[in-house]
Amino acid sequence: MLAACGHTETPTRPVGEDPVALLPSGADVIIDVDVDQLRGWAATKRFLGLLPPAARQRIDALGFDPLDDVDAVWAAVYDLGRPTQRTLLLLKTEIELDRLGKDLGGEPQTIDHRGSKLLEGTDRSVARVTGKILALGPRAEVRRALDLARGDGESARGEKMLMAAWGRCPTAKVGRPAVLMAVAVREMVKEELRRQDLPGVDTEWFALSFAVGDGFDVGAVAAARGPAEAKLMVQTGQRRKEDFSRTRAAKLLGLRTYLDPLLLVARDNEVHLVYRLPGTTVDRMLSRLESLMASSVSPPATTKP
Repeated sequence: MLAACGHTETPTRPVGEDPVALLPSGADVIIDVDVDQLRGWAATKRFLGLLPPAARQRIDALGFDPLDDVDAVWAAVYDLGRPTQRTLLLLKTEIELDRLGKDLGGEPQTIDHRGSKLLEGTDRSVARVTGKILALGPRAEVRRALDLARGDGESARGEKMLMAAWGRCPTAKVGRPAVLMAVAVREMVKEELRRQDLPGVDTEWFALSFAVGDGFDVGAVAAARGPAEAKLMVQTGQRRKEDFSRTRAAKLLGLRTYLDPLLLVARDNEVHLVYRLPGTTVDRMLSRLESLMASSVSPPATTKP
């Protein structure tokens, strides 16, 4: 995976064949999820079962099963780290618009936008952007996605920093990773990192790939301001890893096994991360987490979450 962290050109395809070109401009994060691949990975449902109750409630409210009813997802996050943060989803699916209406807020209304049908609620909208892709998210972004499908407007493809990260998502030796993610680390996010004393303040962009098979592989590349900042990020990351592995909680939970495979390397002005867990280790980790979750079940809350 580390050897695959070199530059990768991302080809530009016609809008109908390039879902990233249907994501409107201004995004701070773009994510590409091959759901069909995750559906075939034995550990996926176990990971989903470990989600916090609030997250599971949110998934249940969608009106469809994101693992069974969808083949791929593309997402764009806007205003990352701000109170106005919002997310647009593009779903490769054949489910009907009406199935998504109950999670849009209020009483959804059917709207015509340039010849396309939208269901608009008080919070979100949904529309079929192409024959195979639905857009689900804030009303303005859904309309912008429809405009892009007709050749109008600016897409995320025009975001220089974000596309620099997108072109550096590590590739897999065979096929493609199940998840690709690119992040443009803008000043608002850096301020939050400073406030919480977290690493990454000197990062310009971040690219990550998550591949599954016998266990999973994570490969990531982060662009720092310069070689000195890249070396400092690696030193800081390694120190925090060691400090955490010596904590009482890490020792009690036996987390060293899961921390040791994480490798950080500085290369010029970039930091490269590689992390791999084989299938047997993933199975032990999930079993331990499932046991912890079962032992910490609390009575249902009496107030609305």
